[in-house]
Amino acid sequence: MDTLDPAFVRVLRCPETRGLLRLVPADLLRTLVSEYFSPAEMKNMESWDGALLVEDGRGLYPVRGGIAVLLVEELVRIPESLAVALLAKVK
Repeated sequence: MDTLDPAFVRVLRCPETRGLLRLVPADLLRTLVSEYFSPAEMKNMESWDGALLVEDGRGLYPVRGGIAVLLVEELVRIPESLAVALLAKVK
């Protein structure tokens, strides 16, 4: 997996809200997200190397090939309970 430098992630912001982002590693993402999304929705996330979680829990931006895809149309909205679970596990 290509990972993003944590120092780089600290300067990134959500293009929609300008909120902070937190890096979610691929293994944690797949473990937690599979409880909330259908197999078809999970198929769309197979190419993700991880994700960037908007700090307010609004959703996830994909990381593909070590590149953060920070386009509003790429944001995957997530249930509040998943956001809470992810925020508790990532720094």
